[in-house]
Amino acid sequence: MINDFVTFRQADELYKLGFNYRCFASYSPKSKTISIAMDGHEDRIPAPTYAYAFDWSRDNGLFPNIDTFFNGDMMYGFSIMQFDDEGNMQKESTLCQYVSYREAQSECLDKIIEMFKQIK
Repeated sequence: MINDFVTFRQADELYKLGFNYRCFASYSPKSKTISIAMDGHEDRIPAPTYAYAFDWSRDNGLFPNIDTFFNGDMMYGFSIMQFDDEGNMQKESTLCQYVSYREAQSECLDKIIEMFKQIK
Protein backbone atom coordinates (compact mmCIF):
# COMPACT_ATOMS: atom_id res chain seq x y z
CA MET A 1 0.00 0.00 0.00
CA ILE A 2 2.92 2.37 0.54
CA ASN A 3 3.27 2.65 -3.25
CA ASP A 4 -0.21 4.19 -3.38
CA PHE A 5 1.09 7.37 -1.73
CA VAL A 6 2.75 10.18 -3.64
CA THR A 7 6.46 10.65 -3.02
CA PHE A 8 7.71 13.09 -0.40
CA ARG A 9 8.82 15.52 -3.14
CA GLN A 10 5.39 15.39 -4.79
CA ALA A 11 3.58 15.81 -1.45
CA ASP A 12 5.75 18.81 -0.57
CA GLU A 13 5.14 20.43 -3.99
CA LEU A 14 1.38 19.83 -3.75
CA TYR A 15 1.32 21.31 -0.24
CA LYS A 16 3.14 24.42 -1.49
CA LEU A 17 0.57 24.69 -4.32
CA GLY A 18 -2.28 24.70 -1.81
CA PHE A 19 -3.18 21.03 -1.36
CA ASN A 20 -5.07 21.09 1.91
CA TYR A 21 -7.20 17.95 1.88
CA ARG A 22 -7.18 15.96 5.08
CA CYS A 23 -5.16 12.78 4.60
CA PHE A 24 -4.75 9.77 6.86
CA ALA A 25 -0.99 9.74 6.29
CA SER A 26 1.69 12.41 6.45
CA TYR A 27 5.38 12.99 5.85
CA SER A 28 7.88 14.35 8.32
CA PRO A 29 9.66 17.28 6.66
CA LYS A 30 12.89 16.46 8.52
CA SER A 31 13.19 12.70 7.95
CA LYS A 32 10.99 12.55 4.83
CA THR A 33 9.37 9.41 6.22
CA ILE A 34 5.69 8.61 5.97
CA SER A 35 3.47 7.67 8.88
CA ILE A 36 -0.19 6.83 9.18
CA ALA A 37 -1.16 9.67 11.50
CA MET A 38 -1.93 13.30 10.98
CA ASP A 39 -3.65 14.44 14.16
CA GLY A 40 -1.51 16.46 16.53
CA HIS A 41 1.27 16.95 13.99
CA GLU A 42 0.81 20.41 12.54
CA ASP A 43 4.36 20.46 11.17
CA ARG A 44 3.80 17.40 8.96
CA ILE A 45 3.08 17.45 5.22
CA PRO A 46 -0.11 15.69 4.07
CA ALA A 47 0.66 12.49 2.13
CA PRO A 48 -2.16 11.86 -0.33
CA THR A 49 -2.58 8.74 -2.40
CA TYR A 50 -2.28 9.26 -6.14
CA ALA A 51 -6.06 8.91 -6.41
CA TYR A 52 -6.57 11.65 -3.81
CA ALA A 53 -4.00 13.93 -5.51
CA PHE A 54 -5.81 13.41 -8.83
CA ASP A 55 -9.14 14.25 -7.14
CA TRP A 56 -7.60 17.53 -5.92
CA SER A 57 -6.30 18.20 -9.42
CA ARG A 58 -9.76 17.71 -10.93
CA ASP A 59 -11.33 19.91 -8.25
CA ASN A 60 -8.88 22.63 -9.29
CA GLY A 61 -9.36 22.43 -13.06
CA LEU A 62 -6.88 19.87 -14.39
CA PHE A 63 -8.35 16.52 -15.46
CA PRO A 64 -5.79 13.69 -15.56
CA ASN A 65 -6.26 10.26 -17.10
CA ILE A 66 -3.89 7.28 -17.25
CA ASP A 67 -4.14 5.65 -20.68
CA THR A 68 -3.44 2.01 -21.57
CA PHE A 69 -2.16 0.94 -24.98
CA PHE A 70 -1.65 -2.50 -26.53
CA ASN A 71 0.92 -2.74 -29.30
CA GLY A 72 2.56 -6.08 -28.70
CA ASP A 73 3.13 -5.23 -25.06
CA MET A 74 1.01 -3.28 -22.65
CA MET A 75 2.23 0.30 -22.39
CA TYR A 76 0.94 3.32 -20.49
CA GLY A 77 0.72 7.03 -20.99
CA PHE A 78 -1.33 9.89 -19.66
CA SER A 79 -3.38 12.84 -20.73
CA ILE A 80 -4.32 15.97 -18.81
CA MET A 81 -7.19 18.15 -19.98
CA GLN A 82 -7.74 21.76 -19.02
CA PHE A 83 -10.61 24.03 -20.01
CA ASP A 84 -10.42 27.80 -20.35
CA ASP A 85 -13.17 30.24 -19.33
CA GLU A 86 -14.85 29.84 -22.72
CA GLY A 87 -14.99 26.05 -22.48
CA ASN A 88 -12.16 25.37 -24.93
CA MET A 89 -10.09 22.30 -24.09
CA GLN A 90 -6.33 22.10 -24.03
CA LYS A 91 -4.79 18.65 -23.73
CA GLU A 92 -1.32 17.55 -22.67
CA SER A 93 -0.57 13.96 -23.69
CA THR A 94 2.25 11.49 -23.29
CA LEU A 95 1.53 8.20 -25.04
CA CYS A 96 3.15 4.74 -24.84
CA GLN A 97 6.19 5.80 -22.85
CA TYR A 98 5.82 3.86 -19.61
CA VAL A 99 5.97 0.13 -18.91
CA SER A 100 4.06 0.33 -15.63
CA TYR A 101 0.86 2.01 -14.53
CA ARG A 102 2.57 3.40 -11.41
CA GLU A 103 5.33 5.01 -13.46
CA ALA A 104 2.77 6.70 -15.71
CA GLN A 105 0.79 7.79 -12.65
CA SER A 106 3.85 9.35 -10.99
CA GLU A 107 4.95 11.12 -14.18
CA CYS A 108 1.42 12.38 -14.71
CA LEU A 109 1.40 13.90 -11.23
CA ASP A 110 4.78 15.55 -11.91
CA LYS A 111 3.28 17.12 -15.05
CA ILE A 112 0.22 18.27 -13.07
CA ILE A 113 2.50 19.93 -10.51
CA GLU A 114 4.44 21.64 -13.31
CA MET A 115 1.18 22.87 -14.89
CA PHE A 116 -0.14 24.24 -11.58
CA LYS A 117 3.14 26.10 -11.05
CA GLN A 118 2.63 27.82 -14.40
CA ILE A 119 -0.99 28.72 -13.53
CA LYS A 120 -0.22 30.20 -10.11
